[in-house]
Amino acid sequence: MGVELINFPAIESPIYNQSTRTPEVFYYEIDPEEREAAKVIVTDVDNKRGNFISVCSNLDNLLGKAISSFFFDTDSDMKKMFHAYILDTTIFSFSQRKKVLQQIMEKHPDKFKSITKQLRQELFSDLDKIIDMRNAFAHGKIIIDYNADNPIIRFYNSKKNKEDEKILSSKFFTDLENQTFQVALTLSECIPDMLWDARL
Repeated sequence: MGVELINFPAIESPIYNQSTRTPEVFYYEIDPEEREAAKVIVTDVDNKRGNFISVCSNLDNLLGKAISSFFFDTDSDMKKMFHAYILDTTIFSFSQRKKVLQQIMEKHPDKFKSITKQLRQELFSDLDKIIDMRNAFAHGKIIIDYNADNPIIRFYNSKKNKEDEKILSSKFFTDLENQTFQVALTLSECIPDMLWDARL
């Protein structure tokens, strides 16, 4: 994860001529105290980012279990091979698992009677947003502006085909946590005996 600090107070530091010991060039660097304060912000954001990516990994696993539970009623050897040779390989990304389960649920709603059409739409809409933020945190840059109240994450938005950004406020992370938790609970309803495992 890249980090950029902007508008921070700077101090002037000279570069001395080795022979005459007189300053020849001056450069500016961020005040050490302010740099330490920025490190605290970076550490906090990085911890929250790490937690979110970990939760995304759990959601990815739940998607896989929901798909395999549709095809196999029990934990058979065939179900294990389905995971080992197909679902759990690198060719099956988080986004692809989401698309597969979405197709299954749309074409076979009778198999997911506890999930209404509205809930299904909300589930996949939320998953799209979660996947977008997961990609943003994986590939974006954190910008810490000394004059701003919160850091931002700047990233390429493939849907908009341009650079985008989000303000990383406390509310943003709280909303993201609530969203992932609700998605996990809904996914757990697609998997027999998985309700408590979904509490991430």
